[in-house]
Amino acid sequence: MASVSHAIFTIEHIEQGVSRIRVIGVTAMAILSGFGAVNCPYQSMFEEIHRPVSQIDIINLERRLCLDVELLLKSPQFKHRHSISAFSQQFSI
Repeated sequence: MASVSHAIFTIEHIEQGVSRIRVIGVTAMAILSGFGAVNCPYQSMFEEIHRPVSQIDIINLERRLCLDVELLLKSPQFKHRHSISAFSQQFSI
């Protein structure tokens, strides 16, 4: 029988292998994180700048804004914290 000291995969070898894999994994995650941190804002900013805005887009956004304001006015938290009459006079609702 082979002794424990002559085994191919000893505890030390396994620990060294896991340690190397850890270093490679952390390095890969750091590279991908850095790439994402730079690429995402770049794509978001320049994609929106070059996209043409149609009249339908504007109408849809105005409709969504009106629905959001109506929902806000109906919420109990908003009614409790603010005077509805002052808000409605300001926005002429």
